[in-house]
Amino acid sequence: MEVARLCERRIDQSVKSYAQITRFAIPLVKNVKDVPVGENLITLDYTTASASRTDDRIILRPQLISETGVDCPDINPKKRLSRHRFIYGSGLHSRGFFANSLCKVNVETGELKVWKEDDGVFPGDPKFIPKPGSDVEDDGVLVAACADMRPTGEDFLIVLNATTMEEEGRAEFSHKFPQAIHSIFLPTDSN
Repeated sequence: MEVARLCERRIDQSVKSYAQITRFAIPLVKNVKDVPVGENLITLDYTTASASRTDDRIILRPQLISETGVDCPDINPKKRLSRHRFIYGSGLHSRGFFANSLCKVNVETGELKVWKEDDGVFPGDPKFIPKPGSDVEDDGVLVAACADMRPTGEDFLIVLNATTMEEEGRAEFSHKFPQAIHSIFLPTDSN
């Protein structure tokens, strides 16, 4: 009886800390002692993140990009390790504006686009899949597994237009997904 109760899927979730998207800028220095004390070491024009020397340490201060409640960020894989404008994330089980949603954040302007089905639908982390041959950063689709906890709900895989965050399609399943939040997309072609 106790095991069955523990394995039961429930709509209400208990969350103690809330994630948010932040940007850190890490200066590359050879010797901390060669860096002036108190001077901001970050000279990038697109972030308010900072780093400065205090004693024999470099202290990093992040730029806050989103309000609390956004987790499991993903970007266009072509933009990894380079400057990018868009981050896609999941509201997961957080309370507040992002609860049970998928979102797109423009890190330069702060513009936000959100997709949300219902309070009883929990999307997992989104994966951005770029449109083959396109160099436009948000040209592609966002895919996420969604656990539907409503009494008659069916779990589904959602496909969103990554530019507009509007639904392109979904695949419903007659069985329930595990409530895992992490996923991976493996393309059949590396191009």
